[in-house]
Amino acid sequence: MNGKTSLVKCAIPLDVAWREVSGRVRAIQLAYALGIELHRVGGRPDARFSPTVQIPVAPGAPDDPMRIRRRVVPAIVSVRFDGGVAEPFELFATRARAALAREASGDGLASMLLAAARATPAPLAWKRRAVGPTRPRWLEPVARLLGGRGCVSRIALDVRSPAACAVSSPAQLATPDDPVGGCVLTVVDDGERSAITLCGSGHSAAAEILDRVLTRTLP
Repeated sequence: MNGKTSLVKCAIPLDVAWREVSGRVRAIQLAYALGIELHRVGGRPDARFSPTVQIPVAPGAPDDPMRIRRRVVPAIVSVRFDGGVAEPFELFATRARAALAREASGDGLASMLLAAARATPAPLAWKRRAVGPTRPRWLEPVARLLGGRGCVSRIALDVRSPAACAVSSPAQLATPDDPVGGCVLTVVDDGERSAITLCGSGHSAAAEILDRVLTRTLP
């Protein structure tokens, strides 16, 4: 299922594509496949790194029952390239797991930046504007690096469920000066089957990207 929706006047429409898949889909596998696709549509085939991709993680130890009540922080990853060829998945996965562990423990880049931002003596409205769509242009390079062009999120259900989907707007929206835009992949997984949604704008939100990501991810 594919579609486009814009319910607010003058808003940027978001493209949405949805697929149901059998079996479990892993976030790190999706991030690797999405990084390769974002590198392909980014217009820089000689780039040594893909655009950054966020993988949200809940702070705390894996056995901490309070983790699910805490606000997630993003682990920021990218796929490395050499001569236009992506690194092996195993190398990317090792680096991604380390980034997830650092953010979960509070020692990651995003965790430290968020802590510094909270401690900054500035009005809350200014802080929100600094990371929102109306942020100053001088903050754009920072937002592009930390926000990335892609995000991969997985929602695990404890019970069997009919296929369900969830959507989120990406950090980077397409503009006339930046037609690449960005996208968010969201998986709703009950342990036996999954539904995956791509939502975004620009070249990064083409439905074919979702199909190509699934081709790279699923056996």
